[in-house]
Amino acid sequence: MELRTHENGGICCSTVNSRGEHDMPQHPCDKCKQHFASRGLRTLKTQERPMDYTPPNPYAEPLKLLRGAAAPPASSFAARYAAERTREFAVEHAAALRTPSRPALRVLAAEELKQYMPPDPYAAALARLRSEGR
Repeated sequence: MELRTHENGGICCSTVNSRGEHDMPQHPCDKCKQHFASRGLRTLKTQERPMDYTPPNPYAEPLKLLRGAAAPPASSFAARYAAERTREFAVEHAAALRTPSRPALRVLAAEELKQYMPPDPYAAALARLRSEGR
């Protein structure tokens, strides 16, 4: 902690950081409170400063580097995944179009439309029941 003096020669309790800038003190005196208030700054209370009690992790940085080196580039993975899924969807769509129970779609002219009789899914079953005499 480096002590500095006020303009009046009194010792101030604020600190100077490594860049030479004056920091707000953790436990300000009345003169520091007035000084920071006149500049439009407010002093922090001790409870407002978060205390980090977690121990340092010497493995965090090397693990981060290893994971970054081992992971595939996100753009190539996304492109490969999108291409695979597009191929799968195309195969499913083509298989759905080849379903034999589904008639092929076509555009009819007005005269053909008047003569068109839609298929009756119950016709075969009804004919079988009628032939059995029920």
